[in-house]
Amino acid sequence: MNPFPALLLAGLLTTSASAGTDFDFLLAATRQDASMDWWYALPQPFAPKLQPLKTAPKGEYFSLIPVFRRYAVDSNDTASIVFDLTVRRPDGGLDSSLKRLDGFRGVPPSEKALLPARAVVRFCFDDDDPLGNYVFEAVAVDEIAHATNRRRIVVEHVPFAPPDLSEETCESLFLHYPERPDPVRAFAAFLQTRRGFVNEEGEPVWAAIWFYKTVFKENEFLLPHLLEAFEKGDRRRRLCIVLLLVLLNETDRLPALSPELEAFRREAEKGHVPDPYAGRLKDARQLDLLWAEFFATGRVEPIRRFVAAFDLADVAGTLEKIKAGTLDFDDPEVRRDARLEAVFQAALWSMRSNLRTSSLLFRYAIGLADDERLPRKERVILHMLTKDALRQRKEAAEK
Repeated sequence: MNPFPALLLAGLLTTSASAGTDFDFLLAATRQDASMDWWYALPQPFAPKLQPLKTAPKGEYFSLIPVFRRYAVDSNDTASIVFDLTVRRPDGGLDSSLKRLDGFRGVPPSEKALLPARAVVRFCFDDDDPLGNYVFEAVAVDEIAHATNRRRIVVEHVPFAPPDLSEETCESLFLHYPERPDPVRAFAAFLQTRRGFVNEEGEPVWAAIWFYKTVFKENEFLLPHLLEAFEKGDRRRRLCIVLLLVLLNETDRLPALSPELEAFRREAEKGHVPDPYAGRLKDARQLDLLWAEFFATGRVEPIRRFVAAFDLADVAGTLEKIKAGTLDFDDPEVRRDARLEAVFQAALWSMRSNLRTSSLLFRYAIGLADDERLPRKERVILHMLTKDALRQRKEAAEK
């Protein structure tokens, strides 16, 4: 077993518990992103959705998160909570033990706030860990109330076993991935999807391949299994795997390639990957990469960056004026504005579409629309889109 604590900064918390005595807490294991944007970046009144896991294969990291409630505060409204964590193997023997981890020290955001521990502990099962049920026990101490409580959960160490998925499931897997990540399921979808990851022009389908690139980068335990799949794969599967490994800078792991695959690898390595975080957003491919990063991680930063595309609203109307003949497309500045408007329209369309299908995106967008750190133009457009999405959600719920 490989444990290490990852310390997180306190941020915006939701209110859904009552303060007082009877100190209590929840202990959960989850695959959700350890940065916990899915908790801290949510605005009021949205409550975070914690998705617990029950099984994990060798090498997959998951987080152990205590969430405290009914804690005491002192005369300065300060809480002070620590916890110990122990892990027992299937035979009952002690696997590992961590002492006096940081639960919460400071002023809670409100007297009724649920408090996730600041020390979120990451675990994975190693080669020498036997299969079976592992018992994780946390003993938490409320140092203000002088109260102690303990909670146990069980996570089963299971073999790596990708499921068989339908084509429809492969195509839609990314939609719910931010809230319910499952790297083994994503691994299966990457190998089983019948749609290629290169279009007819030889350009990567960035929204798809970058999603998988990000999943594999975040979950390195998948790479040995990917190489096994390469050995057993047909031509289409091998081409997809080579492209993915090029993007991961991991082609040195591949065996000797056939002349066709070697030529494909060299051509793929010549390709340019647009950086979505460099300068002004001016390429629709940058938008695809940001969407892929969000859906693969559930983090708020790619969405914060994405809305910068709304700054291109100044060029809106250029395409209509070209069509009407009032602007000359041969003018380099007009042509540039036309390209930028195409990016702006793509940003509007994709944000509107994804707000209807992704609950986590909708919640992030509500918060960002009120975030005064963003330029006013971006917030106004985002507010308009979230208002429209809310109306559509209400109409769908009433049907």
